[in-house]
Amino acid sequence: ETGDGDAVDLSYAVYADAIVFAQTFPDFVNGTAAPTGTDGLATEWPALAPHGSAPALGVLTFGGRFMEGSKAVAWNGPASVAVGAYGGPFALFDGFGEAVVASAASEFAAWSVAASSADASAVGVGVLGSVESLPAGFSLETALTAGADGLTATVKKHGAALLADRGTVRDGDYATTYLGYSTDNGAYYYYQPNGTWEDTIYGVKAYADAENIPYRYALLDSWWYEKGDGGGVKNWTCTAEAFPSGCDALEKNLGWKFQLHNRMWSSDNVYVDAYEFDVEEPLALPLEQRFWDDLLRNASAWGMAVYEQDWMYNEFLGLNATLRSATAARDWLSQMAAGAARAGAGVQYCMEMARFVMLSVQLPAVTQIRASDDYGAKNDQACGFPFCVYYVGTTSLLAYALDLAPSKDNFWSTADQPGNAFGDDTMELYSEMQSAIAALSRGPVQVSDGVGYSDRDIIMRTCDAAGRLLQPSRPATALDAAFASAAGLGDGPVARLENVLPVTASHTRIGDWKWAHVLVINLA
Repeated sequence: ETGDGDAVDLSYAVYADAIVFAQTFPDFVNGTAAPTGTDGLATEWPALAPHGSAPALGVLTFGGRFMEGSKAVAWNGPASVAVGAYGGPFALFDGFGEAVVASAASEFAAWSVAASSADASAVGVGVLGSVESLPAGFSLETALTAGADGLTATVKKHGAALLADRGTVRDGDYATTYLGYSTDNGAYYYYQPNGTWEDTIYGVKAYADAENIPYRYALLDSWWYEKGDGGGVKNWTCTAEAFPSGCDALEKNLGWKFQLHNRMWSSDNVYVDAYEFDVEEPLALPLEQRFWDDLLRNASAWGMAVYEQDWMYNEFLGLNATLRSATAARDWLSQMAAGAARAGAGVQYCMEMARFVMLSVQLPAVTQIRASDDYGAKNDQACGFPFCVYYVGTTSLLAYALDLAPSKDNFWSTADQPGNAFGDDTMELYSEMQSAIAALSRGPVQVSDGVGYSDRDIIMRTCDAAGRLLQPSRPATALDAAFASAAGLGDGPVARLENVLPVTASHTRIGDWKWAHVLVINLA
C-alpha cells in the first residue's frame, strides 16, 4: 500500500539481459504530487545505484530542452544524472565494454528520475513529481538492459528491444530523404524576407534552378502563421502578409514539399470554439483527435510532408494540464502522431524533452528529432551555452537507438553573406564541417543561404543530382572511447571543449561491403 492506504502492485520480470520493473495502480489514486514538484517523484520504485564493490563508473545521461544537457560524466550519485522534468534515460558504464541502460518502458511522458527519497546515493525512478493523481489501472514500467559489447551497442540494444516490444517500424520521411531549404533561426532570411515571403521563396527557387541546386522541399518557420496570446499560434494557416496569393498553389508552382513549423497553442486560438481544448491563459492544449486529423489533413493538401512540433518544453511546462496529469502529455502527442500518419506526414520534435523522444517508441509517425540547439553562423566561433551547436554526437546516440533521424538544423554553405538577418559581421567559417555533419547525421540536410551566396560544390557533396541525400547506414555518434574519456575512464580522445566529444563515427554498408566514416573536430 501507499502511505495513504491505496493499493499498488509492484512486480518485476527478469530476461536474459534485462529486467523490467512495474508499478501498477488498480484503483484511482489522488494526492500523489511530491512537495518538490517536478524535481521530485510522485511514486518511486525501484531505486538504482551501483553495487558497493563496483569499479569506477561513468554515466551517460540524456536530458535538457533540446536534450542539450546530454553528456557523459563520472558517476557521482544522483547529481551526475539529469533529473526532473528535463531528465531522461541514463546508462552506467565501466569503460571496458560493460554497460547498463535505464529508461521508461511504458508511460514514457510521465516517467521521471530524481534522487531517491530512501537512499541519497541512489537514483529513484517513478512518476513525475508534479502529477497529482493516477487513473485506475495506470502502470509505469522501468527497463534495465545490460550489455558487454560497449556503451553504444548496449544503448542500441535497449532501444531496439523497446521498439520490438511495440512492433514500431519507422519508414523515414521526405525531409530525411531529400535536400531541403530552410528559413529557420540562423537562416539568411530569418524573419527578414526580400519583399514578401512569397517573393522570397519563389526567388530562392529561381536561383536554385539557375545554379542546379536540387532542393525538393522548404522548411517554413513560424513567420508564416498568425500568433496570439503568450506568443503561441493563433491560426495555423498562411497569412496574407506572408503569402498574398495564398498557399494552395505553392506545391504546384514550386514543385516542392514543405516542412511546416508549429509552436505551442495560444489561449485565443481560432479553434477553441470548434474543438475541445484545455485553456489556461495564455496557452491552450488540444484534447481531441478530430482536431489533429482536420489540421494536418488540411496542411497536407497544400504540400506538407513533415509536421514540425517546436517549443515542446514550453507547452509541457506552461500548462497545469500536462504537469498535473499522468496521461495528458501522452494523449497530446499520440493524437498528433495519429493525425500525421493519417495525413501521410512525418513528425519532427523540436525543443523536445527526453520524455517525448522516449514516447516516440510507440509513435511510428515520429521520424526525426532536433539533436542540437538552433543554428547560428557565428555561434560555433564562441561555442557558448550549452556547447557548440554543431555538436550532435551524444544526442544522436539516443536517436539511433530509437530509429529516429537526428537533425543538426540548417547551415550556410559560404562564409560571407551580406544583407543577412543577423548583421554583416556574421560569418560561417566552417561550411564544409557543417555540411559533413549534416550528411553524416542521416537526418535532414537543410541549406539556408541567401540568393546569390551558395557554394554548389559543398551542397552537392550531400546529395545526388535529383536531390536524394547521400547518407550512411546509421547516424554518426561519439565513440565509446570518447564517452569514457569524458567520464574520466581510460585514455580515449580528449575533448578540447567540455561535452563536445571530438570523435564521431558512422559507416555505410552495401551488401557484404562496409565503409567506415570518422569525423574529428576540436580534438585537444
